[in-house]
Amino acid sequence: GGESSSSLFCIRDLELVLKEGQLLAIIGEVGAGKSTILTSILGETAHLSGEVARNSSVAYASQEPWIQGMTVRENIVFGSPWDEKWYRRVLDACALMEDLKHFSHGDQTVVGERGVTLSGGQMARVSLARAVYARKRVLIADDPLSALDSHTGSHIYKKVFGKGGIACEDNRAVILVTHAVQYLADAQHVLFLLDGKVAMSGSYQDLQRAVTEEDSKRLSPEVLQAMRNFVLKPSEDARERKEEGGGTLVEGGTRGDDREGKTNGNNNREALQTGRGKLHTDEERRVGTVAWDVYYGYIKAMGGWKYAVGFFLAILLERILYLGADWWLTRWISASQGGGGTFGLGPVENQTDNNRYLGVYWLWVAGNSIFAYFRLDIFARGAARAATEIFRTMTYAIFRSPMRFFDTTPLGRIVNRFSYDTEVLDLILLEKLNGAVASTFWLASSVLVMVIVQPIMAGVLVVVLYGYYKLQLYYRRTSVQLQRLDSISRSPIQAHFAETLQGAVTVRAFGSSGRFVRYMETVVNTNTKAVLSYTAAARWLGVRMESLGAFVTLCVGMLCWAYRNQVSGELTGLALLWAFNFTISLNFVVKNSTEAESKMNSVERMLDYGKLMPEGELDDPKGIKSTVGWPKTGHLEFRDVVLSYADELDPVLKGCSFEAIAGEKIGVVGRTGAGKSTLATGLFRIRELTQGQIFVDGRDISEMGLATVRGRGICIIPQSPVLFSGSLRYNLDPFDEHEDAELWRALASVRMDQIVRSMPGKLSTSVKEGGSNFSVGQRQLLCVVRAIIRKPKVLVVDEATASVDPQTDEIVQTALREQFEETTQLTIAHRLHTVVDSDKVVVMDNGRVAEFGTPAELIAKRNGIFRSLVEATGEATANHLFSLAGRPKRLKGAATATRPIEAQAVPEAAGPGHEDEMLAI
Repeated sequence: GGESSSSLFCIRDLELVLKEGQLLAIIGEVGAGKSTILTSILGETAHLSGEVARNSSVAYASQEPWIQGMTVRENIVFGSPWDEKWYRRVLDACALMEDLKHFSHGDQTVVGERGVTLSGGQMARVSLARAVYARKRVLIADDPLSALDSHTGSHIYKKVFGKGGIACEDNRAVILVTHAVQYLADAQHVLFLLDGKVAMSGSYQDLQRAVTEEDSKRLSPEVLQAMRNFVLKPSEDARERKEEGGGTLVEGGTRGDDREGKTNGNNNREALQTGRGKLHTDEERRVGTVAWDVYYGYIKAMGGWKYAVGFFLAILLERILYLGADWWLTRWISASQGGGGTFGLGPVENQTDNNRYLGVYWLWVAGNSIFAYFRLDIFARGAARAATEIFRTMTYAIFRSPMRFFDTTPLGRIVNRFSYDTEVLDLILLEKLNGAVASTFWLASSVLVMVIVQPIMAGVLVVVLYGYYKLQLYYRRTSVQLQRLDSISRSPIQAHFAETLQGAVTVRAFGSSGRFVRYMETVVNTNTKAVLSYTAAARWLGVRMESLGAFVTLCVGMLCWAYRNQVSGELTGLALLWAFNFTISLNFVVKNSTEAESKMNSVERMLDYGKLMPEGELDDPKGIKSTVGWPKTGHLEFRDVVLSYADELDPVLKGCSFEAIAGEKIGVVGRTGAGKSTLATGLFRIRELTQGQIFVDGRDISEMGLATVRGRGICIIPQSPVLFSGSLRYNLDPFDEHEDAELWRALASVRMDQIVRSMPGKLSTSVKEGGSNFSVGQRQLLCVVRAIIRKPKVLVVDEATASVDPQTDEIVQTALREQFEETTQLTIAHRLHTVVDSDKVVVMDNGRVAEFGTPAELIAKRNGIFRSLVEATGEATANHLFSLAGRPKRLKGAATATRPIEAQAVPEAAGPGHEDEMLAI
């Protein structure tokens, strides 16, 4: 399943009627179209022909659980009417009661953005609980059981989907996509999909007979083989694969298991939620005016004090030349009226004299224009340099931040720095700072002219400037805080938008679009209040400054009239001109300086992010032995490893020690919360060890740079596949180091080559954001291909088959055996058949290595943990695992055959008179 397998994928020739009380199960290989059918029912895909008639409301639990950064209760209730009795039944049916007991605030615990405090299994159960609680007439669940261990999965199937389950009460219909075929006996109808078509339909027993009896003759070889892989392959009940890791570990560096269960995970999570370790830190908001260190940081980024001196000289000379032009104009007017000349020029008596004065005037103006250009150019270049440097520093600091930062910082807060604050730094601040500096020099020019012409104005100006200062100080303190409120209130808008976009399918399926729009209106209105308050404060200041400016102009005019016999007309005109300029300049000074300071808040926030504490050094320290070509063999050793996710939290790994000889295949198993995925966290130094050492080829990885440790020699196939926007080739070979032939061979090893060849662009096919044009299983296969191409010496496989069908699982296991024959493999296993043929198995228990040895040795231990895990999978699967481990043995009571149920044909499309039909395609 998945959203779709490619941009050209389509479901063909599908006819389906879902009636009241029916349980419809959909199975099929990776990319067969299972999830596409569900999204089509929800109206999320284009219908080239035919139609979907949906006569009832729908609830939806997506394959990749979508969790809001709210409380557990808010995620489950999701806007539905509150019914405490029903809510408790849903919690019990979805196996959440025990988890809530371990949460510090029960169902009022905030789970964090994207459910960061929950494991993958918990997120799947919360998502399913939301769909069940809604009591819609149709429940659509996309592979919710794959994220659960055997006991939890069995409990949920029985309580939710099985006969008498709460999802089937009141004749509600259920559509279930699953790979857990052991649960299909209760389904009234099963669809087996292959390449976008229904290859077979009927009850599960019908499918079993079709591939084992005479009915198989009517099936094509391709369909028969695909169905046999599903129906006849021993199925492992213990599907722990995602229960241990859909979210990051605690505050989390890697997707892992250690936050689930009743040991380390819950202790760490509880520590976070009770205050010893806080999940989401509140966004810092400084109080008071912007500190001088922010201005210093900005000037330093512009070019330092040398730049500042150059800029100051340019604007000083510009102002002197501007005043010189005005002064020369007064001398020209005086000479035109018969007054004395200047600089050797006599009174203006003819046009030639006028031209001489005009020529000198143009020299003043030209000089002013040249230095004005230099001033603007110097400032613009400095501002651009500062914007680039601050942005680069912030970006680098964020990329180098430890995973704890990302798990305690909402995405909207980070996006706000890269959007609004960056825009302010690039555009708005440049205008405001330039205006503030220029208007300050204009103001100084006005004061100088008025005091020279009318010295008595000095007293008036002192009083007026003091009034301006008090107004500006009052407004400045307010405006900076209002600007900070504006900046902070933008983060929830972006966070809500990103969250809604991620869960858009779920939101629309539940009919909650209106509620989300209303919440968006609320957060937008909150931001708008801050913006309007800021604008209103600016208008309040403007009225008062204009009044004071008018008073200054009045005083100059009255003084010039009173001393009209002592001051020449041209100087009176100059004084009045600059009195008007004084009003304008002072308004601009106060307005631009306060706005510039408020915009410096963005610089302040970006500089703060530029000071984030980084991880360890990227490059190797000087003086250590060269790491070129490291590792050569892949010999791996964990020695007394202790690891905690934060200083205030209890250790997750508690003295783990084991050794893998070069080329060995090591399986890592253990109950939920044992610390399996945390081993990978330590190996890649996502978290630094509290104590102990990890050696690769005999060298302590803590003594190397992170770029070396995480380089090409050590690789991981993650449980949650990651694809980036760009071409498919870029995703497989981002450094363009390999020929196309190598990429095709790697694709062929997992049978993805034909799918890629069918795409119009082949290797140049565009990968959409998050790989959304590939199914989840296909994304996982592409991650396997990426590892094959890199040919590492140490490979960590964190349940590479978490989202694939049994046949694709076998393909991946074959590829891992054949393509990584000389690679040391550390396979973190949730499905035991993936590690039972390993050279050795590490059994984790409560953060310690409880058992270590060959699978046969561990199974031979009567009371051993590994043996108990195998036996917990059920009799048939346990016998199969015993066989694979080289110890053929049968448990008491061999699996009995299930009783066949009469086959059901695919119903015809719904039409008039089908009142009991919930859905027709």
